[in-house]
Amino acid sequence: MTTLFVDTNVFLRFLTDDHPQQAQKARDFLETAIETPETTLVTSDAVVMELVYTLRSYYGRSQSETEKKVMTILEFCLMVSPVTDFDWQGVFQGEPKKNVDFMDALNYRIMKQEGLETIVSFDTDYDRFEDITRQEPE
Repeated sequence: MTTLFVDTNVFLRFLTDDHPQQAQKARDFLETAIETPETTLVTSDAVVMELVYTLRSYYGRSQSETEKKVMTILEFCLMVSPVTDFDWQGVFQGEPKKNVDFMDALNYRIMKQEGLETIVSFDTDYDRFEDITRQEPE
């Protein structure tokens, strides 16, 4: 069984088709993963929040369209969420230490909390974390 954490940018490419080459990779990856019973895709509530925010603010999508798109994602992706004893200090400390943005540091901490080792992302900043593996959609 393979469990993969999926980053916001993969969903954005899939939903917006704004970078055609990455969008095709995202589509191919998600379709293959969904059809492969040994693969489980997970994401976090933080990724969903960033996805909603970006679709609404940057892409100007309506609430209704955003809801439909996000619900599509949630149909095939399991959610993991921070728990009450989540290491928020570790997120803030990891951000400057690894020179990554807040969302990348947060996703990394969520992955570590959940015992996940692989993130699917176009964002090469995840390569700065030595104990997880980033793979691009193929």
